[in-house]
Amino acid sequence: SLRHVEYYPGILFLTTNRVRTFDEAFQSRIHVALHYEDLSSNAKRQIWVAFLRKARYGKFEASDIPANAGLTNDELHELGEKKVNGRQIKNVVRTASALALGRQQELSFKHLIEVLAMMERFDVK
Repeated sequence: SLRHVEYYPGILFLTTNRVRTFDEAFQSRIHVALHYEDLSSNAKRQIWVAFLRKARYGKFEASDIPANAGLTNDELHELGEKKVNGRQIKNVVRTASALALGRQQELSFKHLIEVLAMMERFDVK
């Protein structure tokens, strides 16, 4: 409630991607608001690689893991251009991993694209 926010004795960090839904009474109680820009394509590619490494190899970093996590440069480029955030990338990789496992296949670019397409169809209003 607003009273809890108003009289909270410490520092409270709130994160949202729905700033426009805050009413004026709530916004007036915010002392500092920070805006983060969308991730760059390069940053998204790095996140894709990190989560793919974890999904495929069970870890984020190791010298024996391919730098591109088993995708081609063209595939990584395409993934980097998708309008997704880090949380969505993590969820897509997890869902694509489950899809591949259910089909008794190795996780591949095709699974990622299939999940992204499902996600895009859901977002269309």
